Amino acid sequence: MVRKSKEELHPSIKTALGYDPNEPDDAVRADWKERTSRVCKPCWELKYCPYGPLVEQSPSIPSPREDAVTHNDYLR
Repeated sequence: MVRKSKEELHPSIKTALGYDPNEPDDAVRADWKERTSRVCKPCWELKYCPYGPLVEQSPSIPSPREDAVTHNDYLR
């Protein structure tokens, strides 16, 4: 079995997930794995995804605040 080497987590990802950017990658991964193991999604209870497959299969990290403010200003 060939194992992929773990890629370094970008500091912006750590920040977006609520971690200190200087925290070691292994500690962040371990804590995140422990946190997400306690999550119950609505689709597990309903036996289907009420949001559709695109949302279920493609979670994303929110954009940085300054990008969101710029985009909202553009929309106005």
